[in-house]
Amino acid sequence: KETMTTIESELAEQFEQVNYFLDKTELITTCVSLCGELGLSPEALAGEFDAWALGKDIEDLTLEHLAEFKKDLQYRKQREMKKKQHSSSRSSGASSGSSTNRASGFGRPLSSQPVVKSEPDLFSQQLGVDLGS
Repeated sequence: KETMTTIESELAEQFEQVNYFLDKTELITTCVSLCGELGLSPEALAGEFDAWALGKDIEDLTLEHLAEFKKDLQYRKQREMKKKQHSSSRSSGASSGSSTNRASGFGRPLSSQPVVKSEPDLFSQQLGVDLGS
């Protein structure tokens, strides 16, 4: 058997800790590639795979599962990037004052709905009864 590199042995150890075994060269090679492609450490890759596999009720580690995992993780990362881009473009728009109430000094979005605070009325206070709950 060939000597494993540091990343390969770390991957094997991390996956073993979450009860998956990299018992085939193809699995190890694929996991090394995934670490590079997805920018994950061996520990992060094993943790992400474990969480993904639990959600899908997968109990074994196969090349097919790794391919599906990669596809799902790439999709999730793309969605997160789009969400970050969308929120950063929205926050830069807020600096113009268009979506915040600068006159109030609080910087909260303007709302068409009035804010209703529930305070005990005088009648319930005099009777010592809390009608608010």
